[in-house]
Amino acid sequence: MTITLLNALRERAEEACRSRNHTVRWMAPHHGEHRSYQNAECVDCGASVTVNTCPMPNEIDIGGDAVVVNCPPLGDRV
Repeated sequence: MTITLLNALRERAEEACRSRNHTVRWMAPHHGEHRSYQNAECVDCGASVTVNTCPMPNEIDIGGDAVVVNCPPLGDRV
């Protein structure tokens, strides 16, 4: 079930990133006893996104700059 949930969260995160013009590359997932998480980074600007299958009360399931900030135009990248 955790893998299915991780894939579903990753799909939602990718959709949010695409809406901000990010192209993300996913790193290997991390599986723990009670939860799994996976990180990704935009190949153009380096903005990150993380998905977490069982967030703590002070965490969220999808978060990071790539889901809330637009990917800067080519000329504005540092």
